Amino acid sequence: MTLMQALRYVLAVRTNVALIIASACGYYFHVRRADLRQRVVSGQYRVGQVVANLLLLVVGAGAVLGVLVAGPLSDALLRRGHLSARLSVATVAAAATRSCCSSPR
Repeated sequence: MTLMQALRYVLAVRTNVALIIASACGYYFHVRRADLRQRVVSGQYRVGQVVANLLLLVVGAGAVLGVLVAGPLSDALLRRGHLSARLSVATVAAAATRSCCSSPR
């Protein structure tokens, strides 16, 4: 299959087109808000711009690591017969993040 044939094949599904458009809008929104995120992190944790950027980098790296670990883990659990593996893995990850990273009030 050539690149153009593959492109036509993927874009023939309306859901794929909707996902691509939604993803592009999401990227645009997040790029426009990058400065706001840095200001919020700086203000909330009372740190400078450099530290705020490093914190955002660590959070982003953690998100990528979470995706790379959670996908294969939930697939392995599914293969072993745990039908709610994806929901369970997401729930455990959310609870761990909440308990690990919540700031004291």
